[in-house]
Amino acid sequence: MTDPDLRGYLGAAVDRMIADWGVSYFKFDFQAWVDCLLHDYNDYEEAFAGWVESLKDAHPDVTFTFDETNDQRRYAFESAARDRSCVDNAHAHSLPDGTRVSAPSQILHDVWMAGPWIPPSTLGVGLFDNGTRDAGYSADFLLPAAALTHMTFWTDLTKLSAEDQATTAWWLGWYHDHATALGGLVYRLTEEDPWNGTAAVAFQPWDPAGDRGFLFAFRQAGAQPVARLQGLVAGHQYSLTNVRDGSVLGAFSAEALAAGALDLSALGASSAVVLAVAAE
Repeated sequence: MTDPDLRGYLGAAVDRMIADWGVSYFKFDFQAWVDCLLHDYNDYEEAFAGWVESLKDAHPDVTFTFDETNDQRRYAFESAARDRSCVDNAHAHSLPDGTRVSAPSQILHDVWMAGPWIPPSTLGVGLFDNGTRDAGYSADFLLPAAALTHMTFWTDLTKLSAEDQATTAWWLGWYHDHATALGGLVYRLTEEDPWNGTAAVAFQPWDPAGDRGFLFAFRQAGAQPVARLQGLVAGHQYSLTNVRDGSVLGAFSAEALAAGALDLSALGASSAVVLAVAAE
């Protein structure tokens, strides 16, 4: 990547794909930088990053994503500061004891890990690939998890069932309507890593200036989540509304929500709920 002729050749290939095929999303996969005289890996890494910057300047409406699967020295700050970061294929995985855990748990784990450090909206995951579709989770579970990330499909959506297509279309519409609100600060409300497939998890995308946001709660194979909301203004009342069906849960004090008083016991196994939270 330090060779200007190589950068020019690759850049011309990208230009052609955009001009001739209308490509609007590129993922540069399997990055691993090594020393190779006369340069060290930092030289190659910086040359590559500079090349991607030049692509972004030339094509501001195109998304260019990095993948640090093989080189986590850069995860999760450098690439996220430049553009989206695709870090997960969302495949099933095995715990140290050999237990096989489903792909949706991997998605929740990635959001949970990123939450304190970078906006989860910078992460891309492979939604509806075989790992997620074969896990038995409903589209109403998978799509809210994906809405916390940079929603990415590796699957022909026409291959889904009619019911899943309709559900996916609804969540995509909602996601695009609220992408700005979902793209910033996200509180991580639960302490146990959901990677094990049993721990419940909750997240709170929040706009401190507007005193509003959302609560995303996911129940896996274990107990329902206990969500202690953060960033609320003491003494204020907040209304909570289910975004999927419009049902109003009622008004709650900031103190009650911060104490975890919200009842989420209606969540069954492998289910999720998204609530709009707004100061009254």
